[in-house]
Parts: sequence; structure tokens; C-alpha cells
Amino acid sequence: MSRTKKAVIVASVMIVAGIITIISAFAANGFSWPNVQINLKNMKSENIQYEKKTEYVKDGFKSIDIESSSDIDVMVKKAEGDADYVEYYDCTGLTHHVDVKDGVLKITADDTRNSAFNISLGVSTVAWPSVTVYLAGTEYEDIKIVTGSGDVDVEYYLAVKNIDIVTSSGDTGITGANADSITVKASSGCIKLDSVATEKLNLSANSGDLTLSDTVAADKAEFTTKSGDISSTNMKSDSVVCNASSGDITLSDSDAAVFTIETSSGDVSVDITSNKRFNYKTKTSSGSTSNSSGSSSNSGSSSSSYKPSSSSSKYNSSYSHDSYDSGYDDVYMDGDYDYDRYDRDSDYADGVDDAMDEFDEDW
Repeated sequence: MSRTKKAVIVASVMIVAGIITIISAFAANGFSWPNVQINLKNMKSENIQYEKKTEYVKDGFKSIDIESSSDIDVMVKKAEGDADYVEYYDCTGLTHHVDVKDGVLKITADDTRNSAFNISLGVSTVAWPSVTVYLAGTEYEDIKIVTGSGDVDVEYYLAVKNIDIVTSSGDTGITGANADSITVKASSGCIKLDSVATEKLNLSANSGDLTLSDTVAADKAEFTTKSGDISSTNMKSDSVVCNASSGDITLSDSDAAVFTIETSSGDVSVDITSNKRFNYKTKTSSGSTSNSSGSSSNSGSSSSSYKPSSSSSKYNSSYSHDSYDSGYDDVYMDGDYDYDRYDRDSDYADGVDDAMDEFDEDW
């Protein structure tokens, strides 16, 4: 018997054994959907019993530090009353701890479960084991959350100095936060922001999408992803930096002083909502670009300035330099301009004049 046939037989036996184990677990629960965990190492089903616990926080705190188990969802919500409290779920091998030290509410977990060999099936009486922090206040120093495959949701309109979230494959959502700095890092999880205002914004994901709506990053907004898409609607910032390897970049109703956009094989589309001048640098290898005039390109790079002629305009990375752009770029980038062209091309002259006025140079 060949090695290939042996491998096929072994794989088939394992699949059949897995199906039998799952059916047995369902049969033991009257063929209902229990909260069952299948241990792939021992091929055994385990009925998990999560215990919901509520712990009120009596000591005052200004910062929050959450480091939960890898598969536990983490949420931050507004408390219904005037007391801070934490709800979480424990089970055999999983125990959470809630402490306040030096003004920091710290939530940790002791986890002795061997999650590397486990697959959870079914739906328990709780949607999924989680840690939820209910806050009565609205102003805090720092919020730091670290989790693995669990999702993170900050669903509360908070005023915070710094928000720092790190996940592996879980999704992250932030709604309504007002912060000095927001940093979110994810490996394969998606990141979504809505109605967020901050000075500095940094979002990065390897294969997850980055989605933003109604977001203000006064100083700088920086987005990085390898195979995920970057998209935003109604975003305002002084500087926007987007970097995607194979993902698309779509910025709708955007307003910034400087756009820096790079993608290897993704498409790029930017919609500007202001009639002020924008300096932008874009680069794409094999992706396409489009603008309001309908022009497009399959690849290319450019570094230029653009001043829309109306209250709303679109441009892309391959937007051809018109006379105005050329005049402005010559002054802005080279510090000089073509005097002969200045005399015979009024559009070129307008670009030169605007650049001189903006940078207040003595020519």
C-alpha cells in the first residue's frame, strides 16, 4: 500500500471519529445545541459549565488594564447606575481576578485550559464567555486591553487620554471615544471605529480590514494592513497615512492637509470634501485608481499637490499633473520654476503664485 493511500485512510478515520464524537455529544444532550468543547487531542467531548459572576469595584480608579484569556470577549460599557462593576464568566480551569492598585482597575485571568486542542461547539445560555466592564464615570487616564481570539468592543462615549488595544484574531470596535491617542493592533482581526475623535490614531492589522466612519484625528491618522482593506467615511485629519500590501484603500468624504497612500496590488480611491489644497503622495504597483473625472490607471506612483475647484472632488494616485499642479510642484518641491512657461501658461503661473503665497517665499 502506498504512503498516499495510507495517509488518506488515516485522515478518513480521524474525520469519521470526529463526526461520531460530535454526534455522541449531541445525543447526550437530547440533540440540542449544548455548550460543548471537543478536545482534539483526546477526541473527547466536554460539556462546559460557565458561571456568571458580578464584582462591584469599591475603590476609585482612573485607568483600566484588562488582560483576559485568549478566547474571551472583552467589552466596555456604560453602567446603568452610579457604581462601577465587572461581569465575567469562569469555568473549570478559567478564573478571573478583579483588583484595584495604584489607581488602576486590573482584570486578569488564570487559564489552565488547553485551548490549543479544543474546539467549542454550540450555543450556551450566554452568547459567549466574556468580560464586561461597566463604568459609571466618563473620564479616564488610560484603557489597555490585551486578548487573543476574543473580540473587543468599547461601546461607551468616554474621554480618555490613551486607548491601547492588542488582539490576535479577534475583532475590535470602538464607538464614541474621545482620546488623545488611540492605538489598535491586530493580527487577523478586523478593526472598526465609529464617531471617534483623537489627536493621534494608529490602526494596524495583518489580514483584517480597517473601517472608519465619522472619525477625527486632529494630528495624524496612520493605517497599515497587509491583505485587508482600508475604508473610511467622513474622516478629518491633518495627515493621513495608508499602507496596504494587497488590500484596497477607499477614503470617502475625507479632509486632510496631507495624504500619503501606498498599496502594492490594491485599488485606491480618495474623495476630498474641502476646496483647500492637499499635498499627497501615492504609490500602487498593480492596483487601479480612479477619480471624479473618470481617469484611471492600472499602476503608477505620484507625488503632487492638488487644489479642488469645487466643494467636493476626487483624485487618485495616477492623476496627471495639469499646468497648475506643475507650477505649484516646481516651487513646493524644487524651489524654482520655469520662467518662460510662467509667462505663456496662466494655469502654470497660478500654481507658482499660490505656492509662493503659501510658503511666503521671497523670489
